[in-house]
Amino acid sequence: MSLRTPASLPPAHVALGGVALLALFLLVKYRASRRRHLQHPPGPRPLPLIGNILDLPKSRFALTWTKLGQQYGPLTWLTIPGRNFLIINSFEAAKEILEKRGSNYINRPRFVMMGELVGFQELTPLNQYDALWRAQRTLLKHALSAEVLDRDYAATLESTAQRYVERLLVRSENFAADLKRALQENVIDLTYGRREDSQGRDYIQLNGRVMDIGNETMQGYLVDLLPA
Repeated sequence: MSLRTPASLPPAHVALGGVALLALFLLVKYRASRRRHLQHPPGPRPLPLIGNILDLPKSRFALTWTKLGQQYGPLTWLTIPGRNFLIINSFEAAKEILEKRGSNYINRPRFVMMGELVGFQELTPLNQYDALWRAQRTLLKHALSAEVLDRDYAATLESTAQRYVERLLVRSENFAADLKRALQENVIDLTYGRREDSQGRDYIQLNGRVMDIGNETMQGYLVDLLPA
């Protein structure tokens, strides 16, 4: 009796086998997470395979996190395939974890789509805790200190705020878009010192496009739920 290769199998059988393998993988991860459950803070009971996906908010995140805090205390643990979340709901817990024990939690989550595939992994907010991140943080700590902001950037920030208020008086219906533009102007002015490159391309428009790409890559992909 000859064995049938995947290429010779009907597409429906191949798809069914792929779904079965995926379900088996998620089940193994779920059982492993259940064995470690006692090590974690309290939280809603995760469902098999999908964890706490149904407990994650689609909007008004702060209200959902607050309700979880009222139910489970200052620390709430959520888990989904490929990622865990620790929700902090008190100033005291935040100070203890992020300040006093910050070195234990300083690393970033792994963003496969946004970081590794799109190429944002070397940006400071997404970079892992390594030599590059420490060098970036040292430079940013000086550049964004209160003394430097007051000395070098105050005039720029005040000018941007004044232009925004003037636009608000003329066309108040566009306040959200104008505010977004004003914030982008501040970022570009502080980062590059000018708003166009040598080819005349608008840095603010380019920055907006990068932000849009970043938002799109955060919408949820299998590579983030099941990283290699």
